[in-house]
Amino acid sequence: VLDALAQYIEDNREYILPDIMQHVLDCFYTLGHYPVAGDQFFSICTDIYLKRENLHMKGLNTLQMSLALNMYGHLTSNLIHDIFNITFLDQLDDEISECYSKAKYPARVRHMLMELNRAVCIDHPEEKIPWFHEKYCEELFQTLTVPNNAFNTEVHQVLSQVIGGPEVLRSNTRTHYYYLLDEENRPVPVNEYILSMEKSDARQNTDIENKPGYRRVALLLRKENSYCINSRQLLGYHQVERRHLEILGYTVIEVPHFMWYSMAHATYEDKILYLKNAIYSESYDESKVRV
Repeated sequence: VLDALAQYIEDNREYILPDIMQHVLDCFYTLGHYPVAGDQFFSICTDIYLKRENLHMKGLNTLQMSLALNMYGHLTSNLIHDIFNITFLDQLDDEISECYSKAKYPARVRHMLMELNRAVCIDHPEEKIPWFHEKYCEELFQTLTVPNNAFNTEVHQVLSQVIGGPEVLRSNTRTHYYYLLDEENRPVPVNEYILSMEKSDARQNTDIENKPGYRRVALLLRKENSYCINSRQLLGYHQVERRHLEILGYTVIEVPHFMWYSMAHATYEDKILYLKNAIYSESYDESKVRV
């Protein structure tokens, strides 16, 4: 269905309005689907937006469109600077002040702007767009509840046993789970790794820099709602999350719920072996846990 929508936009590009194009593009991003038309489709979407600039598109829609284009590698430098400037940010402020849904719309706009700001900083450092959502993310992070379900608890218990104890494991950070290994595959306590200046500022603990001879690993638990319904297609947001963590220097290991609870990992010993192979094996096949 998505490929048919992409083909329709390609065949009728002269008549497609930016809002319609954005909604279709958002479907691709949400479901993490790459269209058969590929680069040609995204180039057409960009052209539709640029040629219809006189047709006003809401700021939130522009942010959603840009986030989708960025995921697929088609966010242009001009569009980045059209968004991260005083004129567009003032437009967002005006829309928020005039919107009818004060309870939801401002929060959606702010969060989407944060996600795009983060994506541009990581994927397009050459554009020199500053990161200005540190305080917002810290406040948001403090409101999040700590996961307390069987999936999280079981993985935490098994992982602690595999890597040698809870002191080398940090859970419930922005990267969910990560641990640190030196070049000899001996787990290194997190507190020994973090610089003293980082210990004094909690905000820096999620931005631990790489050190020669060490490997930072982010273990991501993929629950059922991380995938499309009745499918093992990882949603677009999580695909971008994985890419960004890899860019930031993490070795990313994903543990899908359907793998953790499969018949192949029915016993506690099976789960220990599963994580041990994922973490330590040089010949580890990532296709076993990646989708």
